[in-house]
Amino acid sequence: MSSHACNGKYARLIVFDMDSTLIDAETIDELAKAAGVGDEVAEITRRAMNGEMDYGEALRKRVALLRGLSVERAIEAVDQIQYNPGAKELVDRVRSLGYRTAMISGGFTLSADRIGRELGMDYVYSNELVVNGNIFTGEVRGPLTEHDSKMRVLIR
Repeated sequence: MSSHACNGKYARLIVFDMDSTLIDAETIDELAKAAGVGDEVAEITRRAMNGEMDYGEALRKRVALLRGLSVERAIEAVDQIQYNPGAKELVDRVRSLGYRTAMISGGFTLSADRIGRELGMDYVYSNELVVNGNIFTGEVRGPLTEHDSKMRVLIR
């Protein structure tokens, strides 16, 4: 935990990631399974983790594979994701100690907004999957689409 001076007072903020931190899955993987492209998304993730492509490129390629997935099917998939053991209690505890809470996730508003609300987060930052006529277009937009995005959001 870190505090820094802010107008002569100390700011107290705890920042959480969402995927595989507060929740027990990676949202993109669950959406990919729902779209029938789980193996393809896993391969792109593997290549990115091995340094064969950067975060932004990998994100765009994985999201492109979600093109045609219905919003309803996506909601069904993300609604199955569970919290990791102790996640809710941890957030409740730091809030009870007077800390503000933020969730900064390269995941998507589809799940991040709900999880942020349920956990009582003060701030939630995530990406948005572009929709046209209740179908994902395969495009993503938002503040967390590049490798250093989380740091840039935090500094704001």
